[in-house]
Amino acid sequence: MAYLLEKVTGVEKLARVVSETKGSYQVGLVDGSLLSIDKKRLKECYYVGDIVRLDTVAKEQTISGLIERNRIVKKARNKTAKDEHFAAKEQILATNVDQLMILLAVDQNLSLAKLERYLMVFGQEELDAHVLLTKCDLDDNYKGFIAQVNALYPEVHIHPVSLYQPEQLQEVQNLLPKEGVTLLIGSSGAGKTSLINSFLGEEVFQTQAVRKDSKGKHTTTTSLMIPLPQTKGYLIDTPGFKGIDSRDRLYPERLFGHIYEIAEDCKFSNCKHDTEPGCAIKVALTGGELANEIWQRYCYHSQSLTI
Repeated sequence: MAYLLEKVTGVEKLARVVSETKGSYQVGLVDGSLLSIDKKRLKECYYVGDIVRLDTVAKEQTISGLIERNRIVKKARNKTAKDEHFAAKEQILATNVDQLMILLAVDQNLSLAKLERYLMVFGQEELDAHVLLTKCDLDDNYKGFIAQVNALYPEVHIHPVSLYQPEQLQEVQNLLPKEGVTLLIGSSGAGKTSLINSFLGEEVFQTQAVRKDSKGKHTTTTSLMIPLPQTKGYLIDTPGFKGIDSRDRLYPERLFGHIYEIAEDCKFSNCKHDTEPGCAIKVALTGGELANEIWQRYCYHSQSLTI
């Protein structure tokens, strides 16, 4: 299958970055073929999902420029990186993303705080975001968790998924956008690779057993773009996360947008929503316009949020 749609290429010779190694980028062409581009020839960094121009230099194909880069999904690099300068940078997972699927396994310390953190770090407004509760066959308590999320955040799309429930897999597959790019994120062992294999209808990618402590083994080591024939779109698999953080910005509006709207009516722009007069938040809590449960969840994350 093509790594680029014909309507994207026009008259230029374009490619899409589909993966990278330490020394090269793998780029996919409209005819479905792949090229390896040596990084040493390039002055710029590129990322999975980028659409790039190709040119021939010294009889070798190389990248000569970037066509478009929208809807960038990134996170803070792991703090375990040896180089502090390296660790301080944001890690771009993929670009030109249309849809985000956050995978949370029910056997990996599932909590409301973890779900909220994922959505605040990655839930930018322009992305169609979904939370998938994977391995639901292992624990029936997921039903109560879904009910809790639905009650607190009715606009959050949350779906149970088990590899042994074909109807659940089909429901998730029906969410995939036609000719769109879906990014899968989650910790190691959350089931990203297994889900991709189910979408492809065969075990194309290798999976590994989860460790006894429920932490996954790293099957995926770098972001990888995979063509999906049934939608003429693409999936992007990502390495499992060790941490969920951003040094750039958060997106709390997906969860707490109502609080931000109310706070605009506070008398003081720097209102702490505590003892200040004219606090719209306190009025909304007293009058029932703002549910105390939502306010408490906001306060739980208040060290990293401001209104």
